[in-house]
Amino acid sequence: MSATTKTAFSLSRVVAITMASLFVGVATSSTSQATTCVVPDNGSGTATLPPAAPSANCTAGYKSPTDVFKIINGLPLGTTIEIDAENTGFLCAAGGVCSFVVSPGVDCDESGGSLGGEKECADSTLRSTLTGTGTLVGYSRILNIALSLETHAAPRTPGQPVQSFDTDMFRLFGQITGDPDFDLLRITAGTDFAMPSPGHTILTQATGGWSVDSFFDITYRIDFVVHQAGRWLGCQAAPPAPFAYR
Repeated sequence: MSATTKTAFSLSRVVAITMASLFVGVATSSTSQATTCVVPDNGSGTATLPPAAPSANCTAGYKSPTDVFKIINGLPLGTTIEIDAENTGFLCAAGGVCSFVVSPGVDCDESGGSLGGEKECADSTLRSTLTGTGTLVGYSRILNIALSLETHAAPRTPGQPVQSFDTDMFRLFGQITGDPDFDLLRITAGTDFAMPSPGHTILTQATGGWSVDSFFDITYRIDFVVHQAGRWLGCQAAPPAPFAYR
């Protein structure tokens, strides 16, 4: 899969533009394992997505395969920061990137969207383990990044025991500032940000509701500004020029 060169933002340092597969509901290993996400019926013969707490019985979120997320530019030659990430802890919240008005904790979806079914907003957490290579061998830390996202879904037929439909990561955005290593670490993804991120979902009727088997092939962008006084990264990259939205 080729990466897009377009982006919704014009920043001074583009450190990663690539494709990643994110899965929810089943293990990503080659062995067969039980479904790990069950969402209750919403009263209309289907499930409300994404699988938001506390009602959803999910033991795993969207998990990226090994060695997919990484910072590949803006560092010395042969040096990368690999990111093992899981997007989890979905909540029906205000949603900073949401294109429609939501009622946090009550109603975070409405009909319509780019696929003609419904659009859904949520906040979540990207639990990330960062590991350095090259001149950053030995660098390892855990970061939790708050995300806001909007997904779109194609129409489905409520009441059917198996419901299979296309989905799309329409918008995804999150960042941290004032970190010991990063003055700014920003993650942007989604079709509406000119980074195509298609997916698919299968809901299967199960005890307690609906088991969820879902994935997104996202195109994402990571931008960062190194904290110059940081122990590990301060000497790895020169400060970039100021950035701005366009």
